Amino acid sequence: MADENSFLIDAAFIAERIYKTFLGAPLMVADQKDNTFTFGCVRDFLRLRRNLGVKAGSIILGKEVYSVSSRDGVLDLMALLKGLRIPYVHDPQTFGLQVIGRICSEFSHLVTADRRLLQFCADDLTVVLPRDDTQIEWDWRTPDAVKKRWASPQSTFRPTWRWQTLQLKRP
Repeated sequence: MADENSFLIDAAFIAERIYKTFLGAPLMVADQKDNTFTFGCVRDFLRLRRNLGVKAGSIILGKEVYSVSSRDGVLDLMALLKGLRIPYVHDPQTFGLQVIGRICSEFSHLVTADRRLLQFCADDLTVVLPRDDTQIEWDWRTPDAVKKRWASPQSTFRPTWRWQTLQLKRP
């Protein structure tokens, strides 16, 4: 059973947002080393913590993060997260979707911009999506909200792998 206020944060959308914001420009250079990506990611993680009320959780650094940052940028980010004692899962060979699928049952909330992750939405897991690529507003998606938003009256329910797995766990 997941803690009532534990968040799993998909870092891919934050990394992409930082890349789009700074366009790869080296704006924060110290000792001839560019720290822009690291600064931007940590800034956004702290904003998430404040805006969403995150008390506990973990950050997923999957294969997607490397598409918008260099290896050194990701390693610097991991070193800073470790120094700040922020838990993270780093798997450069696996997409975040796959990593999240394996561990999301341990959390009460999943923060992502990837709508494919709505398949993990369940009674004990709320998916939180940024609204219109802004950091101010968030869509909190529960299973009922997902059905209400995307299901049509004529549609038939097709159980996902996640739904079937949850049904097996229930008494």
